[in-house]
Amino acid sequence: MAFGPIMKLTTESGLKLELAPFTREEVLVFIAGLQKQSTNQYNGMLPVTAEMEQEWFDKRSKESNVMLWGVWVVERDKRKLIGYTEINEISPLVPTQRNITQGSTSITLTDNNYWRIGVASAAHYARTWYAFEQLGLVRLRSAVAQENTASRRALDKVGYSHVYVERNFQFIDGHYVHEDMLECLNPADWAWRLWWGDDRPSRKNLQARKKTEVALAWSREHVVLP
Repeated sequence: MAFGPIMKLTTESGLKLELAPFTREEVLVFIAGLQKQSTNQYNGMLPVTAEMEQEWFDKRSKESNVMLWGVWVVERDKRKLIGYTEINEISPLVPTQRNITQGSTSITLTDNNYWRIGVASAAHYARTWYAFEQLGLVRLRSAVAQENTASRRALDKVGYSHVYVERNFQFIDGHYVHEDMLECLNPADWAWRLWWGDDRPSRKNLQARKKTEVALAWSREHVVLP
C-alpha cells in the first residue's frame, strides 16, 4: 500500500499535476528544499542528507498503512517532482470496530516556486477524494502550526475543521508556536451517520461538510485515474 495510483488533474490556474509514485533515486530532488529553513520551520523536521532521505524512502515503501504520492508538475510534456503528499496511519478508529477507518494526512512541497499558486489545494482535493470515495475512510486528520496560515487556508478549503490545540509544540524565531489539530469527515450519508450516531453535528461541522462536498464534486470532474 506504500504508493497510491496515478491521479492526473489541473489546478484552477491551469497548471497540470500528477500525483504519482517516485523512485529511490528521484527522492534525492527533495534534499535542496528540505535543507531550507523556510520548508522545515513549521513541520519540525531537520535538514536531511541523501542517505537520510533514501532511508526514509526505504522505510515508507514497506509500511502497509501508508499511501504516498509524489507531486509532479507537467509542463510541455516534461514531469518535475516538486514534493510529496500522503495518507498515513490508515487504521480502524477502534481495532474491534473496522467499519470506522481513518488516516492522517500531510503534504510537503520542497520547491517553493510552486507555493501559494493552488498546488497544495489541488493535491488536498484529489487526496481527499481518493481517501473517501476509493478507500472508504470515514475521517482524515491533519495538524498545522497556527502561524502557517497558507497551509491552514488550503486545509480549510477542503473541509478540515478545528478539533483542539496542541500548545507549545515547537520553538520558532524566539517563541513557542501552537499547533491546531484538524479533522475532515467523509460527507457521504452512510459515513456521516456512522461517525455522529445519535449526536448532533455543530454548525461548524455542517459548514465543513459542505466544503468537503464541493471538493469531492470538483475532484469527480477533474481528477483522472489513468
